[in-house]
Amino acid sequence: MSQILLDASKHSIKSVTIFSSSKAEVIRNFSVDLEKGHNEVQISCLPSSIDTESARVTGLGDAVLFDVVCKISDEKKHSKHKYAGAGTSLTRKKALLESEKKIKGHEADMFAQFGYTLNAENQTASDVESFLDKFVGRSRNILRDIAKLDEEMSEVDDEHAELERKIMQDRKRAPTHGQVTAVIMAKNAGTIQMTLTYMVSGASWTPTYDLRATTEGGKPPKTVTLHYRAAIVQNTGEDWTSANLSLSTASPGIFTQLPTLRSLRIVPLHNIGFKSNNIFPQQFSQQTQPVASGLFGQPAQQQQQQQASGFGAFGQRPGGTSTGGLFGGASNSTNSTSLFGSTSGVTLPGITSLFGSTSTAPTGGFGSSPAPQPAATQGAQPGESNQGEDNWTTVDAISGGDAQETDGNEPTVGSWSSPTTSVTESAVASSFRIDDLCSIPSDNSSHKVTVAVLPFEANVHYVAVPRATPVAFLQCAVTNTSEYRLLRGPVNIYMDESPVSKTSISDVNPEETFRCTLGPDPSLRIKLIRLPRTLTTVGSAFAAQTTSASYKFRLLIQNTHTFPVRDIILRDSIPLPSAENTSNSQIKVVLKEPVGLSEATPGTLVDVKKADAGSGSSAKVRWENLTGDKEGKFEWVLNIGAGEEVKVESEYEVRAPSDFKWTLQESLF
Repeated sequence: MSQILLDASKHSIKSVTIFSSSKAEVIRNFSVDLEKGHNEVQISCLPSSIDTESARVTGLGDAVLFDVVCKISDEKKHSKHKYAGAGTSLTRKKALLESEKKIKGHEADMFAQFGYTLNAENQTASDVESFLDKFVGRSRNILRDIAKLDEEMSEVDDEHAELERKIMQDRKRAPTHGQVTAVIMAKNAGTIQMTLTYMVSGASWTPTYDLRATTEGGKPPKTVTLHYRAAIVQNTGEDWTSANLSLSTASPGIFTQLPTLRSLRIVPLHNIGFKSNNIFPQQFSQQTQPVASGLFGQPAQQQQQQQASGFGAFGQRPGGTSTGGLFGGASNSTNSTSLFGSTSGVTLPGITSLFGSTSTAPTGGFGSSPAPQPAATQGAQPGESNQGEDNWTTVDAISGGDAQETDGNEPTVGSWSSPTTSVTESAVASSFRIDDLCSIPSDNSSHKVTVAVLPFEANVHYVAVPRATPVAFLQCAVTNTSEYRLLRGPVNIYMDESPVSKTSISDVNPEETFRCTLGPDPSLRIKLIRLPRTLTTVGSAFAAQTTSASYKFRLLIQNTHTFPVRDIILRDSIPLPSAENTSNSQIKVVLKEPVGLSEATPGTLVDVKKADAGSGSSAKVRWENLTGDKEGKFEWVLNIGAGEEVKVESEYEVRAPSDFKWTLQESLF
């Protein structure tokens, strides 16, 4: 049997596919000269992290593959370092140079000592002069020789330091003790191009992005460029030099299977131990009849009884026929109150809404049966829209239909210049093939490879939350109009080639929208003034005393730009009673300013008539979309002319029994 030995490190790598599970598939080509009959081809210096079950040999032509064995050789055989001989040689060389230097020093000392023995009585002047000439000449030669020896020793020290660096680098490098042995039977002698494919661990890639925007005369940009890159780290022990590189979202090597559905059993409560798998609360397991429940899991009848015993959460008087859960639980009433005070067509005196207005039409707010909603707004789930993110945190992907307000121009499909990758979509994964050859050394360092450069149209507007930070930020909404799926990863944001902020995005499919912050704009100056709180107590000997606390805020926004700024969004909120206070309605909130907001539906713009604005400015207000009125969140929408200032005010009153102690607390979510 002919034996053929191949060193993998001396042969090039054809291609590498990196997966998201910290694994990579490597394909190598070998030119092998086979003899007629059985040939044993042994390939060494493969990564020790090789998956021994993944090795396969192809491309044999007419030859027949009999056996393939992949194993990791004994590391003790490789314990002797390959640089050990070089280090010993350098040590001996330096010792020899040091010895020669000592000899030259002894030579100079002996010559000087001989000069001390000369006696002027026995030497003529010419003899002394001749000796001095020889002494000076010999001393100069010795000094030159010593200087040369010092230079050679310095070079040896540099070589030794370089050797130590290589040794340290080699120790950090993953070992390459993998070995594949293939037994091939050839009918005739000849040369084949054998292909070896195997999986290795110790390689990974993560997406990273640079979002670049350029202002136009100081105005917000209308387009942005997203640089889609892959940060590749590999420490497999072999360098990938001039190889075809592919990136895949698949996760081979991870065991997956369809989960098993387990049956549910109803068991007596006393038999349930601490390790029980009971997944339902007790009240659900004991329920015998279907009962409509309210917000907190109580039947609607219980809620009706509780609400009939006193004032409703938002000002409903006792004894009224209007009943229902806090957020629109089941009710038999035909006249019900909404959050901001409208009822069905008939004015009911004495029944006031949360903000003190008389109810006129049902809207399904707090404490009434919800009116039918359009299909597009029913069942909205958290996370469908990212409107309102003020912290520089993860930006969730949303569908294009939920994007922030646009100027009416739909984004066009972005075309990128010089595409550098080819995208392949399968039922379970996406793959990006880099068209150019790449070289990724095994150094455990991050190497960035460009996947694509994608230009997008952007909807940029100003957003501020003065109560948290009196700063206006440029908020950018970008729709992914490319064929690429943007994977979760960090985003570095550059404005006019200068870094301004960092954020991250979640998975963004084509035609979905993500949002990010382009940084603050100091040319929009915001000032929040909190006016002193006023307290008023009313009541008599025959009625409980009620204390009213009035809060008033004034917002000043100045535009120092040389151009007008449109659709500036300033977010604010008013307090709402907490969940534990809604059943007996000890607290009531009355919204006084802005006028008309309490009667408005979510998303409807209301003109602010009391706004102090210039001729080129205007102010409107609205509840945040979907659930803004239920959470007390509203938005000022301002248009401010160049160099102008706008002043708006908000005021609300909190009424509670005098003996009830309360405070304002911000929600954590």
